[in-house]
Amino acid sequence: MKFLENRYLYHEHLLSYSTRVEADKLIDMLIFAGNNIDALELKATGKTIFRITEIIPRNSTDIYGIEILIPIERPFGNQGQCIYKPAIKIDNAVSFMFCNVDEICETENRLYGYLRRNNMKPITDIYYVLIQSEKGSKTNNVIEAYVGISSNIV
Repeated sequence: MKFLENRYLYHEHLLSYSTRVEADKLIDMLIFAGNNIDALELKATGKTIFRITEIIPRNSTDIYGIEILIPIERPFGNQGQCIYKPAIKIDNAVSFMFCNVDEICETENRLYGYLRRNNMKPITDIYYVLIQSEKGSKTNNVIEAYVGISSNIV
C-alpha cells in the first residue's frame, strides 16, 4: 500500500446523509444514495464520499454507522435526514487507495501505523471517496481514503 502525502480534498455543496448499514452492504448503500439524489431534484457533481462514525460488532457482519457526503450542484433546504453542508476541505492530507471494502479496518490500522512511524498526527476522521464501484461486489471497487494531518510543530 502506497501512502501519498500533502494531498487535498475539497468539494462545495454537499448532501449529507447519516445512517447505519451492514458492512457487507456498504457499497450497495453508497451506490443507492448516489443514484437516487434526483428524488430531491439534485444532481451529483462528484464522487460519493463517506466516513465511518461507529462500528457495532455483530456475529455475522458488523454494522457501520456512516455519514454519506455527495457533492451536488447547488445548495438546498434540509429535507428529513438529508442535510446541506456548504463544503468539505481537508488540507495536508495523507491518502491511500484500496479495492476490497472488507479491508477497511485493516487499511485503517496500516494508515495509523504509517502516521506513527512518520511522527504525524491525524486531525480529521478518515474520509473515503468511492472512485469506482460495482454493485454487490466487495473486491471490485476503488476507494481512496484521506486523513488530515496536523502541520503544527511542537
